[in-house]
Amino acid sequence: MKYYFVPLLLAAAAGVAAAQNAPAAPITIVVEQYTFAPVGTTYAYLRVNVANLSGGTSVCTGSVSFIDSTGKTIPGPGGSLNVAAGQTSSFEFVPQTAVSGAVRGFVTINHQVGGVVGPMPVMSCNALMSLEVVNSINGQTQAVLTNPTPISGIPLVTPFPGTTTLPQ
Repeated sequence: MKYYFVPLLLAAAAGVAAAQNAPAAPITIVVEQYTFAPVGTTYAYLRVNVANLSGGTSVCTGSVSFIDSTGKTIPGPGGSLNVAAGQTSSFEFVPQTAVSGAVRGFVTINHQVGGVVGPMPVMSCNALMSLEVVNSINGQTQAVLTNPTPISGIPLVTPFPGTTTLPQ
């Protein structure tokens, strides 16, 4: 009777040990910025929604802000973004005083490219964004803007399936 499983088992154990001692894949953060079309805020307030459509350990990080017609960030509304997989986060701009001109929503998403959590590559954030114009008198949504315009950043590059490194 011949036993072949012992060398095969030893080879498998050596492969696992080598994988555990392998250097971690490089991690790169790609910052992408998006802006919605400007909208008037007379009798209305604005709500920016960011949903993370990815699964697993994915987290969308970044920020949301509101910008006036002069290009200045309006202090107060908005804030840091931290949306777990399958979750949605919303930020509102409710004018306390008259705002001259139109206001636009501005979203920054930090995509992590590369890296490993346990045996799996890190899932990148897959953000779905919208801006609602809400009637401040009755609370009803008057319009929903989708597909914000990307204004900076580079396209997200992901590792090939089954790998933890980026193509060169």
